[in-house]
Amino acid sequence: RPPFHSQLASPGCLTTDDYPLLPPTKDPLSLAEPVWKRTMPGSRNDYFLYAQPVVSSNSIIYRHKNIVYSRSILNGELRWVNDLGGRAIWQTWHGRKFPMEDLLVQDGLVFTTLYKGGPSLVALDEVTGQLKWAFGPMAAATEEEARMRFEAAPTGGPRTVYANYVLDNIEGETHTDTEYGVIAFESTTGRVQ
Repeated sequence: RPPFHSQLASPGCLTTDDYPLLPPTKDPLSLAEPVWKRTMPGSRNDYFLYAQPVVSSNSIIYRHKNIVYSRSILNGELRWVNDLGGRAIWQTWHGRKFPMEDLLVQDGLVFTTLYKGGPSLVALDEVTGQLKWAFGPMAAATEEEARMRFEAAPTGGPRTVYANYVLDNIEGETHTDTEYGVIAFESTTGRVQ
């Protein structure tokens, strides 16, 4: 029998878009009462679930409508909220079937894109939710960084975070030159590698 391939989006944590080999559930029809449940704010009229939660050793961390939440895994109590980007709904009706709220938990940090002045890559402290560093329009140091867009979930490596970017270069009134690429960041400082 070939070995089972396991893909982990946030190594060391369990996420909904992983492919791990887990033991079979004791409640396949979901008939048992949950230990705890919470409603997502502002989701009364939503038809699809956008959030992709990550389960760390003691928290459930997810991003919902541009706000990052951390809840206790034991009782669901709110640990912290980071609403630096403000509540935003940018999904279109036709794009609703694609989750756009992914995040990465690695090296004691939570990496995701927040929309404030444009889609920026941010690193939040896993315990407190405080901003550690940002790259893109939110914290642009150059004109080029102000035109960068980070619209996909970052991925991790050893003390490194990789993020796809789109850079729109507009020259004059008629020429648009768009550049696509990947940037590697040192995970704890945000320094470009």
